[in-house]
Amino acid sequence: MTNKIEFNTNSHMPDLVHIIRSVQRLEGNPDCFGTAYNTCSRRDCAWFEYCQEEVKKAQLINGGKGNNVK
Repeated sequence: MTNKIEFNTNSHMPDLVHIIRSVQRLEGNPDCFGTAYNTCSRRDCAWFEYCQEEVKKAQLINGGKGNNVK
């Protein structure tokens, strides 16, 4: 008899957007990660490049609709 265990890998992944926004608040910065593509003026943000990549991916998934990563 074999035990079949299925894992939902998504349920084990941390909510990176939530974590990054929490870090932004702790740093005293706006918690804006994933909210603006090509309109962000905070080029000095430690998360800028990653943020822009994530927003772009989200837009592709959503058919170009909206700027928010959730």
